[in-house]
Amino acid sequence: MATPTGRRVARARRHLAPLFPHAVRAVSYGASRLVLVPFMIRESLRPMARVRHRASTVLATLALAACGGGGGEGGAPVTPSPTVVTVAVTPASAQIAVGQTAALVVAARDASGNVIGGRAVSWSSASPAVATVDANGVVSGVSAGSATITATISGVAGTSAITVTSPQVAAVTLAPSILSVVEGGSATLTATARDAAGGTLADRPVTWASSAPAIASLSGSGSSATVVGVAAGSAVVSATIGGITASAPVTVTAVASSIEAIGGGDQRGLLGRPLADSLTVRVRRANGSPLAATSVTWTATGGALSSAATVTNDSGVARVQFTPTATAASVSAIVAGVIPATFTSSARASGACALAPAAAVQRFSLGPTDYTLSLRASDPLRVAVLFVDYPGLAATETPAALVSSVIEPGLAQLREMSYGRLNLTAVPFPTWYRMPKPATDYDWTTAAGHRAYLLDVLSVTDATIDFSSFDALYVFSPPTPDKPISPTFNGGTTANVVADGRNFGNAVTFGTDSRTHGPSIMSHETLHMLGLLDLYAFVPAGGTEYPGNPFKYVGAWSLMSNVFVPAHILAWEKRKLGWIDETQVDCLDEPGGVEAVLTPQEVPGGRKMIVVLADASRALAIEVRNGTGLGGNLCSRGLLLYDVVARIATGQGPARIFGSRLTTSGPLFNRCGPWADGTYGSGANPVLTFIHPSTSAVVTVVANEANGAMRVRVQR
Repeated sequence: MATPTGRRVARARRHLAPLFPHAVRAVSYGASRLVLVPFMIRESLRPMARVRHRASTVLATLALAACGGGGGEGGAPVTPSPTVVTVAVTPASAQIAVGQTAALVVAARDASGNVIGGRAVSWSSASPAVATVDANGVVSGVSAGSATITATISGVAGTSAITVTSPQVAAVTLAPSILSVVEGGSATLTATARDAAGGTLADRPVTWASSAPAIASLSGSGSSATVVGVAAGSAVVSATIGGITASAPVTVTAVASSIEAIGGGDQRGLLGRPLADSLTVRVRRANGSPLAATSVTWTATGGALSSAATVTNDSGVARVQFTPTATAASVSAIVAGVIPATFTSSARASGACALAPAAAVQRFSLGPTDYTLSLRASDPLRVAVLFVDYPGLAATETPAALVSSVIEPGLAQLREMSYGRLNLTAVPFPTWYRMPKPATDYDWTTAAGHRAYLLDVLSVTDATIDFSSFDALYVFSPPTPDKPISPTFNGGTTANVVADGRNFGNAVTFGTDSRTHGPSIMSHETLHMLGLLDLYAFVPAGGTEYPGNPFKYVGAWSLMSNVFVPAHILAWEKRKLGWIDETQVDCLDEPGGVEAVLTPQEVPGGRKMIVVLADASRALAIEVRNGTGLGGNLCSRGLLLYDVVARIATGQGPARIFGSRLTTSGPLFNRCGPWADGTYGSGANPVLTFIHPSTSAVVTVVANEANGAMRVRVQR
């Protein structure tokens, strides 16, 4: 339904149209109540005053109607649209990386600075190859450079200066990550830079470096570099891009030019025993310098190698130990690309190294044991322990006390020395039997006197004791000044000291000294029954060496020498008793050599001794001693060397130490004698080499091994 104002406008158009068909182009109105009436009045119409007046009246009416004049509906005034004067883009400048985005904000303002909203915005980039912008003002970095972003509103433009940077390096990788080259060889390393998203970043400057240019040098630039092996060794090569560094270890391996045998060739040894000299080679470069850290492969026929593969040391040297198992053997040392080095050897069975005693000492020497005189240490032995006193010298001790203080600890010493091989059972008869004569009537210092004494002992005990199952006697006598020692009776099978059908050719009578050094006295005298000699000097003043010292021959190195310092007996003595097997002894009875790891003879197992035969009755013995068990009573540790002479009688020096150092005074001398510190390969300034005067054999301490063992080389 038409409004009053609309009706008035329609009437005006009807009146004017016939009069001014060309003057009125269009008359309209809308919801804004804005009526635009474009028209043109020609000069020719001026005479038509009345008509013009009428038209003016109508136009005035139209104008009033359009402005809502005169009242009626829609009478409020219409506000004109504001004009955009400025356009501002925020931020005015920004920096983004390639691949990143940034949102820009635009604001249009009028002349008064008021923000004009709701206007269409047109966005554009002056450099789309650097940065693009979408319809919402979001800028995207395309490539490094600068771009101007423009926002246009109602014909007015605003700009933002955008700088696009290359993406930051987040990680650098090297390929390959581990590199091996030979001396004079080369390889290529490639560095790759990546952004945080893992994308590859190209054309970035790379800084290359080597931690050891004398080992691995670098050449080239850019993302790839050439690594050149200069000398054998290890280096680290690194590449730095954009402040991020990656590194790769480089191993440079030398190239061998030759391998030569420098030790151990054409040896003579023992079957099943390591040769005296290690098989030794040296590997060289082309310039003749030693080549270290080079693998050497060993192969053998007729024997066993300590290792099938070794590596040269800083001197270009590698070695192995060879044990021949055939009379003729050969070994090759192989390095890739060069002619192998070869070794040959010959071997024979270990000699017997048995010593022949002189006629005067035939039955009692450090040669073979005469079992018609002595008990066999390998046999089970039963010993009756008897207790006798005398008229006028009644016993004041209890048999039990003597057993616990002398017999039992003495047996413990013997079990330790024999590695448990000695099977000796002592059976005490805990009663004091009265002898028929005073103590002063008996002489223990001669074989005949000792035999007569034992016959009286059996005469007073046989009625109550069955001796048929016993092999020997231990007899305790009350201490008295005229019986200071504890002698051993070695009458043997012809002694004719019989009870219950048993001949007691071996016995020990314990005198006064057994009360102060009981266990050692018991062990020492029992070893006499088993065939061992006294190694101390019967006449200390005799000779020119250390006159007056009873331990001048062996010191405290054997219980058969110094009973006051209980220690193990010599390895030669253990071998004589069968407590060391022949398989634990290396015997050089001819020219040749051997290298062996000798284990301390205080502990069971392992190689125990090397023997160098000098002549039919003399030999050099070599063993190792340490502080285990009874060895803790010794004054030093190390390699012990001594001569064994089977033609020398007991108490005259049948064994004699070759000391590395001589001790002539002080606590060590007082305790252990002149050879207290006489071992080799030990001490603050160890002596490592000895030349045997009789055979010219050279003994060398090669190394100290684990658990007190020592590696020893002997050549003759």
